[in-house]
Amino acid sequence: MRADAFHRQEIRAWRRTRWLGTILLNVHRGEDDPAQLPEEVLYLPGDPPLLTISPEELDAELARVAALDPDWL
Repeated sequence: MRADAFHRQEIRAWRRTRWLGTILLNVHRGEDDPAQLPEEVLYLPGDPPLLTISPEELDAELARVAALDPDWL
């Protein structure tokens, strides 16, 4: 009982930190970058599941990142 209350309190505290981080990231994002959601910045217990990407989308993203820095892969 007490552990559950403590756990909920900790998650509420992390949600405040997550909102602050999301605001800071979105304020300093590039002109063409999409705004990020709090769940994308920091996933917490109780959040809805994040959308997964297809293997083709993952390959395209890895190719894009590899083109930015050839030594990365």
